[in-house]
Amino acid sequence: MKRMTIQKPLAIKYKGSLTIEWMKTNEVAKYLITSPNNVRNMVYRGLLSPRRFNGRLYFSTAEVSRLIDLKGEQYVD
Repeated sequence: MKRMTIQKPLAIKYKGSLTIEWMKTNEVAKYLITSPNNVRNMVYRGLLSPRRFNGRLYFSTAEVSRLIDLKGEQYVD
């Protein structure tokens, strides 16, 4: 008997115009110009909070962008 596979959600649309887009660990690493292992370290340190879909980690694009904004503010006097 064949196993049925389900495509993982990349964007979830809620009522109205609210849409949450998700990125995989490798996509976040490319976006932040770092390694996937460093992204996992960020999760361990509490800088990012992933969600699990079918055993994989997904990150909200808004949260990743927020992390970039917060880190940028650190270096401004």
